[in-house]
Amino acid sequence: MLINIDKNHPQILEGLDIWLRLGLISDDEVRQLCEKYLSTPLPQVIKTEKLVTNTKKTQTQTDLQPTIPKTSTAKSPNLITQLLESFMAELSLRWLLFLGLFLVVVSSGLLAASQWEKFPPTGQYLVLLAYTLCFFGATVWTRKTGNLQLTSETLRLVTLLLVPVNFWAIDGLGLWRNIGEWLIVGLASFLLTSIIFYFDRKISNYLSKQWISIAALNLLGLSYLQYGWRFSGFPILAIYLGVIGTAIATIYHNQTQRITETTEVENQTNTGDPLTGIAIVIYALLILLARGIFVANVDITKLGLALGISGWILLKNNISNQIKRKLFVQNRIGISLLFLGWLVSVYAQPWQALIVSIIGLLLLAENLPKSWRPIELSAIFMIGLQITWLGWRLIPITTRQTLVATVSQIFNSQNSPESLLSLAWFPYLIFMVWLTDWIYRRQQVNLGKFSEKICLGFGVFLNILSWQNPLVIFLNLLVSTITLAIFTSRRQPTRVTLIYITHITGLLSIFSGINYLLPGLSLQVWAIILLVMMVSEWGIFILQTKITAETRIVRPTSSISLLSSFCLSAWHLGLVLAGISYILLLGNLEIFSPDICTTLNCQLSPEWGIIWFITPLALTTISSRIISFRKIAGELSIPAVIMLQTLTLWQPETRLLGLGLAIVLMLVNTKYLLTQTSANITVGFVLTFISFCLWEGVLGLPPVSGVEWLLIIGIYLVTLWLLYSRIVQLSGKLFNIHAKALDGWAIILCSLELIVLTIHSLGIYSEIVNPSIIVIISASLTLFAIGYRGFIKQTTKNSSITE
Repeated sequence: MLINIDKNHPQILEGLDIWLRLGLISDDEVRQLCEKYLSTPLPQVIKTEKLVTNTKKTQTQTDLQPTIPKTSTAKSPNLITQLLESFMAELSLRWLLFLGLFLVVVSSGLLAASQWEKFPPTGQYLVLLAYTLCFFGATVWTRKTGNLQLTSETLRLVTLLLVPVNFWAIDGLGLWRNIGEWLIVGLASFLLTSIIFYFDRKISNYLSKQWISIAALNLLGLSYLQYGWRFSGFPILAIYLGVIGTAIATIYHNQTQRITETTEVENQTNTGDPLTGIAIVIYALLILLARGIFVANVDITKLGLALGISGWILLKNNISNQIKRKLFVQNRIGISLLFLGWLVSVYAQPWQALIVSIIGLLLLAENLPKSWRPIELSAIFMIGLQITWLGWRLIPITTRQTLVATVSQIFNSQNSPESLLSLAWFPYLIFMVWLTDWIYRRQQVNLGKFSEKICLGFGVFLNILSWQNPLVIFLNLLVSTITLAIFTSRRQPTRVTLIYITHITGLLSIFSGINYLLPGLSLQVWAIILLVMMVSEWGIFILQTKITAETRIVRPTSSISLLSSFCLSAWHLGLVLAGISYILLLGNLEIFSPDICTTLNCQLSPEWGIIWFITPLALTTISSRIISFRKIAGELSIPAVIMLQTLTLWQPETRLLGLGLAIVLMLVNTKYLLTQTSANITVGFVLTFISFCLWEGVLGLPPVSGVEWLLIIGIYLVTLWLLYSRIVQLSGKLFNIHAKALDGWAIILCSLELIVLTIHSLGIYSEIVNPSIIVIISASLTLFAIGYRGFIKQTTKNSSITE
């Protein structure tokens, strides 16, 4: 049961004490919790140097001190170095003694082999039996001698190693032909069995008596399974009986073991021998496997499960044993057997490969809470993924074909059968998301982030597989959104990245659903859909103040609420939708070539670009409603208004409408922003709007052209400075910035007017152009406007001096 507790709660220690007295938590767990969450490292002690008073004595001591060479920082050993260190750790006196005895056996065997053909099968086996009995007798004798305990242990191991070989030799030499050989077999079997039970009762007293009895019975069973290999089919049966029996014994041992870690370490230290107990049984099992594969020539593809179970036995005993350093090689052998069992059966016997994969998955799942390593989580993901593939292969071919045909017809995926794979694997993605949530609830943040990356990458891969099928991609994205929403809501503290991913996936699922229900829509229609979604997103963002009872949303951090983060993601995603819709509408303009319009499947007239007006309008609304976003929304609304003109200025039907709407929005933006830039742009839009009205001849006026624009500019100058003279007298920042904007535009237009008039005068002088009364009136208006501007400046200066 998982309970979330605030570690800063003032009564947390009292609550832990109550749990401890009620027996709900142990003392060790309390210590672990306090050490992990309720403690801080002690400050480092500052060492102060003592003053040396006796210089001569200090110098003498310094001279006598040996020089210690500086050593470089040791690098972390690689795999080869670990194997070498493990081997050197095992190279103790006992192993040297064991190696010497092994060389004696091999050399004597080679000497006997030179005369081997002169011995009958019975004589050949009696030589091996004599070796075994000699080692057994030497073990008993050295056991009784107090100062030869190490030699006794080594001789005992050699004797036990020879027992399975004896049974193999009896069956391999075929000592079943007459009554004499039967008597030898019976006598040898009795002696070998007696040796095992003798060691069980008299020698092996450093482990649990119950487990040694199980190990002895297991060793006897594996040894007796060496008999009867001449019968057809019995070798593979013997191998599986031995493997399954050893697995059952291992499970029973792990369930009944009651030896503490301290006792196990002490006994292991006393014996100094890792090859005891279950290790002898594993050796006998490997002998059985080696005979079946290399001697009896059993089809190795049929032994995949046996190899896998053997690897599980090695790993299971490795996990249950606390002496990890001495079982480093055993662990690697177990992993290799598991992989080899899967490899040899994955194509020929998929059901065996499936069981081996499940065994490996269970081992990893058992070890994951102990290590919390990313490599083990990756292995769990890959093994689980290929388990689904193996499970599919176990279904009969006809059933598979029928199932694929039926599902393809339902989802209309005859042309993209790989899209069905995304549906089949989606439950596995949900399992990985659940596993990620489980990891986070165990406070393993780093591993949880790694698992999130796996889930994200796998989810993207599934959506890519289903991209060609509208229905499948819609279902994938919809279920992905629901899964992510549930997972994100359970995360504490809130992960803003997950909120954004969930939100984006939800939008994609909506778009995929529209594409499935209304296929073949043009990009301009999609632009309208994007604008609708943009308004919806920003509507959610505006309403968040009422929903969350907050007046300000800050940038996303791990401490803000889930709803606030979702509303903030709506703001950002609304901006993205607005940008995409603008690009789609921009491609619909007539300024582009017909080929581009054909490529984009343009189905709307260019006048539809005016609908993008909703974007700056929404930004202005946000600026007026949300104080904390007033500046950023208003500043974004200004470029949006300018971008709108690129969609409307090219079309006579929408040109004036776009400029008029821009003027209204800029007046509102300037009111809230109170910046000089916004005021300048507002006045610029007003002048542009009036100029286009005069150029098009609206309200029945004749269109303005040629030198008539000089007269219009002169009128602009007079009008602007007249307005400036009135507004500059008003107080308030809004009036000040508008007055400066009017004055600035008047100065720009005045400069332009003077330049044009100068050029026109030179043209008259050069008889290139003819004199015109309109030019004279324009020059007069310009001169009057300049004089009036000087009068305003002088009046303003005098007023400031008087004050």
